[in-house]
Amino acid sequence: MLLSTWNGERYLGELLESVYAQRGVHVRLWARDDGSADGTREILRREAAAGRLDWYAGDNLGPAGSFLELMRTAPHSRWYAFCDQDDVWLPDKLERALGFLRGTDGDRPALYCGAPILTDASLRPLPDVPRAREQITTFGAALIAGNASGCTMVFNRRLLALVSASTPAYVTMHDDWVHKVCLLFGGEFFFDENVPLLYRQHGGNCVGTPSSDLEKLRRHLTSLRSRDCTRSRTAASLYECYADAMTPEQRSMTERAMRCRDSLTAMLRLACDRRIRTPYLQRNILFLTAVLLKAY
Repeated sequence: MLLSTWNGERYLGELLESVYAQRGVHVRLWARDDGSADGTREILRREAAAGRLDWYAGDNLGPAGSFLELMRTAPHSRWYAFCDQDDVWLPDKLERALGFLRGTDGDRPALYCGAPILTDASLRPLPDVPRAREQITTFGAALIAGNASGCTMVFNRRLLALVSASTPAYVTMHDDWVHKVCLLFGGEFFFDENVPLLYRQHGGNCVGTPSSDLEKLRRHLTSLRSRDCTRSRTAASLYECYADAMTPEQRSMTERAMRCRDSLTAMLRLACDRRIRTPYLQRNILFLTAVLLKAY
């Protein structure tokens, strides 16, 4: 398990106990503290002294940088899982994930993720909030959107090696990057609509998940207004790291995505490229809007 912590003393104990209680699997926990100033490191020291985990301290890199660093330093294992400090895993969380992944080819990247149970800070399921069911399963769609939730991810050694082979100059979040790299290399991708994980939503979440369609729309509009161009910048990072491994079609799509703001012609080429689409109308409309507003 790959755990990044940062000022997480409030919920960390609950998370750790739920990880230790996983059924049917042997759990080894590798943790990195991302510059905590509260009691988080003392909890990690105590757990390490009891032989329940291994950890090290590092400079503050933010969640994406910290998790990617964990991947680069991780001990050898067949399977890996990201672990957020404030969630609670139900006892069959890992056993269920491996039910999807067992039998996959170890020479090919494989990734499991899905929809967790959204809860409030007290772990009460949020009422009337359906689990997310959108699935981004092609590289072209991943250039538009990424909805793979890191706290649900379990993946194999091959995917970890591919991600760790290059250091991206720009990345939004570690889970989005791992998802895109898996699809880029033709990996096996499994989406579970019922991940047994309590995903705690509270004021201290680094990212959190929108709990309604209105909140999702608000986030999209905020992104359009900010014009942070995260998708074209991510495409540029993918190209820089993996261009030599891309198929001609992948290289063509990535070049269009990363250069869409260069000229009106480049913008129109991206907008009209039918290979770069998701199965979801709303996602595609928001994508085309972002391209035309130079916010992609």
